Amino acid sequence: MNESLVLKDFTRSLCPHCYREIPASIIEQSDGIYMEKKCPDHGSFRSMVEKDASIYKKLMNHGSALRPKMTLVIPITHRCNLRCKMCFLPDDGVSDPSKEAIFRLIDRFEGRIVFSGGEPTLRRDLPELIDYAAKKGKHTCIATNGLTLRDKQMVDTLVDAGLTNCLFSMNGLSDNIFKKIEGQPLIQKKMEALENLRGARIKPFLSTTLISGVNTGELPALADFYIANRDLFFAWRLRTQAAIGRHTDAGNLWMSDMLNLICKALHIDCEKLLKSINPERIYHGVSHLYFNVLSTTGENRRTLGYQTINQRTYRGMSRNDKQSSGGSFSRRGMAYADTFLHSSRNLLSSMSLSQKTAAAFYGLFRPSQLKWFNISLFAWPDAGNVDLEEMDQTGIYHVGPGGKPMPFVQAIILNNGKPDWNWKE
Repeated sequence: MNESLVLKDFTRSLCPHCYREIPASIIEQSDGIYMEKKCPDHGSFRSMVEKDASIYKKLMNHGSALRPKMTLVIPITHRCNLRCKMCFLPDDGVSDPSKEAIFRLIDRFEGRIVFSGGEPTLRRDLPELIDYAAKKGKHTCIATNGLTLRDKQMVDTLVDAGLTNCLFSMNGLSDNIFKKIEGQPLIQKKMEALENLRGARIKPFLSTTLISGVNTGELPALADFYIANRDLFFAWRLRTQAAIGRHTDAGNLWMSDMLNLICKALHIDCEKLLKSINPERIYHGVSHLYFNVLSTTGENRRTLGYQTINQRTYRGMSRNDKQSSGGSFSRRGMAYADTFLHSSRNLLSSMSLSQKTAAAFYGLFRPSQLKWFNISLFAWPDAGNVDLEEMDQTGIYHVGPGGKPMPFVQAIILNNGKPDWNWKE
């Protein structure tokens, strides 16, 4: 019998049957990390949380101070023009929430607003919703499959409304992958939509959902695609499938799996990346991690350094990209200096002498080919193993039952298991 070590004697979780909030503990055993919990009505439960104990212990939050609320995701429609296997909002018959209910949510949340679905561009008043949020001083984003963005007029309308970003779903680079996940060939349609976004004031995030045994082998090609199109994409967001909604029957992917896959695709030393974590300064947890990669671009791209993100550095990255896009020698030199101004000791220590020399060369003479790449990883839990204390640390909120904003994964689990789509006060 495995010996157990209690890592957390108390956290909060959900009963996977009635979805009530119940106490839980986190246990380390020889084969991984487990959650144990008991519902007064439905008995005891035990679920794996992470198979790699060392990565879990490195990423778990120790402090009690909550991260600021950064983003609110509002599902403005359940309608969609696709039937993706891993969709977590499958209630097609649910009516769209009213504009007034959405306006109230925008008014009460101080951070960025993401309009999601379903497919948010199917809602005709989307430009009005974006315009309302923009006039309130909010950054706005849509989570889209991109199919309607093949219409250039639609893109122009969203730009005029004030849309800042979009999460652009891209789960592979071949129709074979799209057929397996979305049920139809889509690569040409996706590329047409991305060309409409190129040069527009809407900066897309490349958004990839990893499904075990389906598209994990696509990561190296997607990494090359992301870096080759850094002028187009703001960042790359990856998440695992989860047993929520219309999920697949694929096996679990843990944060350790994601880290190993993405580090291999980007030629990163996973151990060195994890050593750069400062728990007091970054947004991280057992199910979410943000980091930057410093790389050259072009055919023979090289990864030169990497570091986990702290809030101050993350806000500075877009300025670096703007400064390093070309110009006079003095501006290029400033871009190089600024790159390392925002680099921590951890970044420099991850770089060999040849990498530092290459960074200096590119920073001074080829600044357009030296770029920061922003990576976000989300290993979603489900009702069986969700740690609500960890979810509180993401800074990302989602509208849950009854129109109440709550930490992201908590909301989508409850929307699936115990939904209440009445957003009226």
